[in-house]
Amino acid sequence: MVTNAQAADIPLEKSLDNCAIIIPFKDNHFFTIKCLRSIVASALSSTLPKIYLVDNNSERSETLDAVKTIIDEYPDNIQLLSYSQPFNFSAINNFAVRQCAEKYIFFVNNDIEVLTPGLFEAGIQCLENKEIGAIGFELLYADNTIQHSGIRINSRNNPFHELLNHPSSNVLPQNAVHQTIACTGALLGLKRDIFISAGCFDENLPVSYNDVDLCHSVSKLGLKIVVNRFYKAYHYESKTRQLDSENNECRARLLNDRRKLHEKHANIYMPALVNPSQIKSGRSLNEMLSSNRLISSQNLIQHGPLFKVSFVSTTRQKNVGLDPSIIYRCINPAKYIYSQIKYSKCNVISSAQLVDNFQQFAESGMGDDLLDDFFSSNVVVFHRPSFSPELMQIVSRLKGNGCKIFADYDDFVFDIGEYKNSSAGQQIDSASKDIALLNAFSLNQSALSLFDQFIVSTTELKHELQKTLKHTFNKSYDIHVIPNTPSTFWMSYADVLFNKSSKEKKRVVNTSRLGYFGGTASHSKDFQLVHQWVYDFLGSNPQNQFIYCKVAFNQLFPKNFNEQIKSFAPVTYNKLPSIYNLSWLNIAPLSPSSFNQCKSGLKYFESALFGLPVCATPIPDIHHRFEEYPLLFMLDTYESILHAQEESKLLYSHFDQYLEAWNYVLQGLKTENKCIQANFLQLIMA
Repeated sequence: MVTNAQAADIPLEKSLDNCAIIIPFKDNHFFTIKCLRSIVASALSSTLPKIYLVDNNSERSETLDAVKTIIDEYPDNIQLLSYSQPFNFSAINNFAVRQCAEKYIFFVNNDIEVLTPGLFEAGIQCLENKEIGAIGFELLYADNTIQHSGIRINSRNNPFHELLNHPSSNVLPQNAVHQTIACTGALLGLKRDIFISAGCFDENLPVSYNDVDLCHSVSKLGLKIVVNRFYKAYHYESKTRQLDSENNECRARLLNDRRKLHEKHANIYMPALVNPSQIKSGRSLNEMLSSNRLISSQNLIQHGPLFKVSFVSTTRQKNVGLDPSIIYRCINPAKYIYSQIKYSKCNVISSAQLVDNFQQFAESGMGDDLLDDFFSSNVVVFHRPSFSPELMQIVSRLKGNGCKIFADYDDFVFDIGEYKNSSAGQQIDSASKDIALLNAFSLNQSALSLFDQFIVSTTELKHELQKTLKHTFNKSYDIHVIPNTPSTFWMSYADVLFNKSSKEKKRVVNTSRLGYFGGTASHSKDFQLVHQWVYDFLGSNPQNQFIYCKVAFNQLFPKNFNEQIKSFAPVTYNKLPSIYNLSWLNIAPLSPSSFNQCKSGLKYFESALFGLPVCATPIPDIHHRFEEYPLLFMLDTYESILHAQEESKLLYSHFDQYLEAWNYVLQGLKTENKCIQANFLQLIMA
C-alpha cells in the first residue's frame, strides 16, 4: 500500500545519476534555460540527472547559442538531440527515450520552472514503490494558482484538471501524495521499463491527450498514478492563451483526439460514446445512461452549498508572485480557508479586473461568470481598497446580498501626512509624483467610509486606524488584528533545511556576508540609514561581503568593493528562501515614522525561519512578537552590526546550540501560525 509517510521520507543523499530528464524545445531559449537552471538548483543530492534536450526544428541562431553555452557549463549532464520531423509531442519523447538508458525518466516541458527543492528525488522515491507506475506534481500558473494537481473525469466523462485555478495546495509532505487517474505530460515521471511496457506515448495523438492515454495504459498494468502536491513548479503556459476549442482547426483536432482516447479506453469513457441522437427531449442523463446499460465509473456526489470567500487585491505588480503583500494578505489566507472548510471556494481577484467587469455590466446589463461568482460570495476581503463609484456600488450590492465584508490593511496607507514623512513617501515626492500620491491616499481614506469591519496586520496599525476613523467619521469600528505569518509551504521548506543540517551536523554558510532584502526602490531612504555602515563593514575586512536586491536602492558602491558585493534581480515569493540562504546576517533598517512603526515584522521571520540571524530596527511588531526569540539583534549603530555578526558567528561555532536556537524559532513560528490562522478562520465564519 502506498502511504504519504513513505513518499515524504526522501533521502537527501539519493543519487540522480540514474535519472533522465527529457526536454523538447523549439526556439524560446529563455524558457529552456530558465527550466534547466531551475532543475539544477532543485537537486538536493550530490549528483545531477542526465538531461536530454531535444531540438525540434529551432529557427533562431541565438537558441542553439544559448543552449550550447549552458551545455558547456554541464558537459557531463546535458546532451543535445535533434528531431527534425514535424511537431509530434509523442514521437519526440519516444525518440528521446530510445537514446537514453537511465532507469527513471521525467518528461519536462521547456516552459516548466521547478520551485521545490528535491522534486526529482521525491519522484524517484515514489517510483521505487512497486505499486506506483507514474507520478506528477502540482503545476502553478505565474499567479500561483493551480494549473495541474491531478486529472479527474467530469460529469460529461471527459478528462479535466482537478483544482484548476484554485490557490496552490497548502499541504505538508506527509499528506501530499494523492492517487489520480492521470497526470499531465508537462512534468511526468516513470520508470523506463514501465514506460515501454505501457506502449510509450501513442504517436497517433501528436498534441492532446497523449499523457492521459499513457497513464491509462500504465493503470492497465495494475499500477497507480499519483500526484505529489507538496512539490511544485511553475508552468508558464498562459491562463489566457487561445484555447484549442476557440480555433476551428484546433477544435477539430482536439475533438478527434478525444474521440480516439474514448475509443481506445472505452471501459473508462463508455458514457461519452453514447450517440447524441439517442437522447430524447426531456430525458435526464441518468435515464439515458440507464437505457443504454452504461454505468459511470464514479458515483455522483451531492455536495452541500459552497462557502465562498473572495479576496480583492490592488497589487501594482503584473506578477502577483512578486508582491509579498498580496501573498500574505490574500493568497495564503485563501489557501488556508480552502484547506480547512470542506466545501469552500476561494478566489483572489484583482480590483482592476473586478471594476472593469462591473463597468461593462453597468453599460450592457449583461453579467459574466466572474461577477456572478463574486456576488454569490459569503465573505469578501478588500485588500487596501481605493475609492471609486464602482467600488461603492459593488460594496452596496454585496451588503444587500448579506455578504460579510472587510477592508484589510497591512500598511498605513490612508494618512497622507504620515506617509509623506516616510522613506517611500519622501522618494515619491522628490520624483514629482506627489499629485498622484495625494490622490491615491485621498482615495484610500475615502474608501474607509464604505466599510464597517477592518482587518490589519499589526497592533500599532490598529491604533492608527482607530484614530483616523474617529477623527474622520467620529465613530468606533470593529478592527481585528491578523498578523502576517509564513505559509505552510515555507514552514515545510524550513523543516527540510533544518532536518538536513541536523542530520549532517553542518550547514554551508558564509558568516562574513551581510544581506539586505528591501525588495523595492521605495526603501532607498531606509537603506541610507545604514549605507555608511555597510561601507565601513566592507572596508574593515576584505573577506566581508554584502548581497542585495538590485531594485532596493540606487546608491552605487565604489569599484574597489566589486569583489565583495553581489546583487540579484527581484524574484517571486516562492524563491525568496533560496535568496535568503545566500547571506548570513540580514539587516532590516527602517527610518523613524508612524508609517514604518505600523509595519509588520516579516523581515525577521522570513530570515530566522531558515536559521539566518537578523539585525533589525526594533519596530513594535518585531519588539512585541519576537523579543524573546533567538537570532534577533537590534540595529541602531554600526557597532550593533559588528556585535550581531560576532555573536551570530559565535553561536554558529557551537553548532548544537545554533540548531537549538533555530528550532526554537521554527517551533515558535509554527505555534503562532496555527493561532493566527485559527483566529482568521473564526473571524470570517462568525
